Amino acid sequence: MSEEEFKFFSAVVEAESDWKTGSIEGRVMIAIVILNRVDSKKFPNTITKVLRQRGQFSVVSSGAYRRVGRTKLSDRAVIEAVRRKKNGSAPNVLYFRAGHYFRGHKRYAKVGDNYFSY
Repeated sequence: MSEEEFKFFSAVVEAESDWKTGSIEGRVMIAIVILNRVDSKKFPNTITKVLRQRGQFSVVSSGAYRRVGRTKLSDRAVIEAVRRKKNGSAPNVLYFRAGHYFRGHKRYAKVGDNYFSY
Protein backbone atom coordinates (compact mmCIF):
# COMPACT_ATOMS: atom_id res chain seq x y z
CA MET A 1 0.00 0.00 0.00
CA SER A 2 1.22 3.51 -0.72
CA GLU A 3 2.04 6.02 2.02
CA GLU A 4 -1.05 8.04 1.12
CA GLU A 5 -3.29 4.97 1.29
CA PHE A 6 -1.76 4.01 4.65
CA LYS A 7 -2.47 7.49 6.06
CA PHE A 8 -6.06 7.39 4.78
CA PHE A 9 -6.56 3.86 6.14
CA SER A 10 -5.13 4.81 9.56
CA ALA A 11 -7.28 7.96 9.81
CA VAL A 12 -10.44 5.99 8.99
CA VAL A 13 -9.54 3.33 11.57
CA GLU A 14 -9.05 6.05 14.19
CA ALA A 15 -12.31 7.81 13.32
CA GLU A 16 -14.29 4.53 13.34
CA SER A 17 -12.84 3.45 16.68
CA ASP A 18 -13.97 4.53 20.10
CA TRP A 19 -11.05 6.95 19.82
CA LYS A 20 -11.55 8.69 23.14
CA THR A 21 -11.28 5.53 25.22
CA GLY A 22 -10.80 2.69 22.72
CA SER A 23 -8.12 0.07 22.82
CA ILE A 24 -5.64 -0.87 20.17
CA GLU A 25 -7.47 -4.21 19.79
CA GLY A 26 -10.64 -2.45 18.68
CA ARG A 27 -8.65 -0.53 16.10
CA VAL A 28 -6.91 -3.71 14.91
CA MET A 29 -10.27 -5.41 14.43
CA ILE A 30 -11.61 -2.49 12.38
CA ALA A 31 -8.49 -2.62 10.20
CA ILE A 32 -8.94 -6.40 9.79
CA VAL A 33 -12.52 -5.85 8.57
CA ILE A 34 -11.22 -3.45 5.93
CA LEU A 35 -8.44 -5.80 4.82
CA ASN A 36 -10.87 -8.73 4.68
CA ARG A 37 -13.21 -6.71 2.50
CA VAL A 38 -10.38 -6.10 0.02
CA ASP A 39 -9.99 -9.90 -0.23
CA SER A 40 -13.75 -10.56 -0.50
CA LYS A 41 -15.61 -10.74 -3.81
CA LYS A 42 -18.50 -8.89 -2.10
CA PHE A 43 -16.49 -5.65 -1.89
CA PRO A 44 -14.07 -3.59 -4.00
CA ASN A 45 -10.50 -4.87 -4.34
CA THR A 46 -8.42 -1.98 -2.95
CA ILE A 47 -8.28 -0.34 0.46
CA THR A 48 -9.17 3.06 -0.96
CA LYS A 49 -12.14 1.69 -2.90
CA VAL A 50 -13.38 -0.24 0.15
CA LEU A 51 -13.14 2.88 2.31
CA ARG A 52 -14.86 5.06 -0.28
CA GLN A 53 -17.60 2.54 -1.13
CA ARG A 54 -20.94 4.28 -0.96
CA GLY A 55 -22.92 3.70 2.23
CA GLN A 56 -20.16 1.84 4.08
CA PHE A 57 -18.02 4.24 6.14
CA SER A 58 -19.88 7.30 7.35
CA VAL A 59 -16.65 8.83 8.65
CA VAL A 60 -15.44 8.98 5.04
CA SER A 61 -18.61 10.39 3.50
CA SER A 62 -18.94 12.98 6.29
CA GLY A 63 -15.23 13.85 6.28
CA ALA A 64 -14.96 13.05 10.01
CA TYR A 65 -11.80 11.02 9.41
CA ARG A 66 -10.06 14.27 8.41
CA ARG A 67 -11.07 16.01 11.64
CA VAL A 68 -10.09 13.08 13.84
CA GLY A 69 -6.91 12.23 11.93
CA ARG A 70 -4.59 9.33 12.37
CA THR A 71 -2.62 8.60 15.53
CA LYS A 72 0.36 6.47 16.51
CA LEU A 73 -2.17 4.00 17.93
CA SER A 74 -4.13 3.74 14.67
CA ASP A 75 -0.87 3.44 12.68
CA ARG A 76 0.19 0.55 14.95
CA ALA A 77 -3.24 -1.03 14.61
CA VAL A 78 -3.04 -1.03 10.80
CA ILE A 79 0.45 -2.57 10.91
CA GLU A 80 -0.75 -5.23 13.38
CA ALA A 81 -3.82 -6.03 11.24
CA VAL A 82 -1.58 -6.53 8.18
CA ARG A 83 0.71 -8.78 10.26
CA ARG A 84 -2.22 -10.91 11.45
CA LYS A 85 -3.58 -11.23 7.92
CA LYS A 86 -0.16 -12.36 6.65
CA ASN A 87 0.32 -14.97 9.37
CA GLY A 88 -3.24 -16.29 9.17
CA SER A 89 -4.33 -15.27 12.67
CA ALA A 90 -6.91 -12.65 11.64
CA PRO A 91 -10.58 -13.65 11.93
CA ASN A 92 -12.59 -13.48 8.70
CA VAL A 93 -14.87 -10.69 9.95
CA LEU A 94 -16.44 -8.46 7.30
CA TYR A 95 -18.71 -6.20 9.35
CA PHE A 96 -18.66 -4.10 12.49
CA ARG A 97 -21.19 -1.86 14.10
CA ALA A 98 -21.46 0.16 17.29
CA GLY A 99 -24.31 -0.75 19.60
CA HIS A 100 -25.41 -4.15 18.28
CA TYR A 101 -24.80 -6.90 15.74
CA PHE A 102 -26.15 -6.74 12.20
CA ARG A 103 -29.16 -8.96 11.71
CA GLY A 104 -28.46 -12.00 9.58
CA HIS A 105 -24.70 -12.03 10.16
CA LYS A 106 -22.86 -14.57 12.26
CA ARG A 107 -21.57 -13.00 15.47
CA TYR A 108 -17.85 -13.02 16.17
CA ALA A 109 -17.05 -10.72 19.10
CA LYS A 110 -17.62 -7.42 20.82
CA VAL A 111 -14.51 -5.29 21.21
CA GLY A 112 -15.00 -1.97 22.94
CA ASP A 113 -18.22 -0.46 21.61
CA ASN A 114 -18.08 -2.34 18.29
CA TYR A 115 -19.68 -5.66 17.42
CA PHE A 116 -17.87 -7.71 14.77
CA SER A 117 -19.51 -10.34 12.56
CA TYR A 118 -19.03 -12.52 9.48
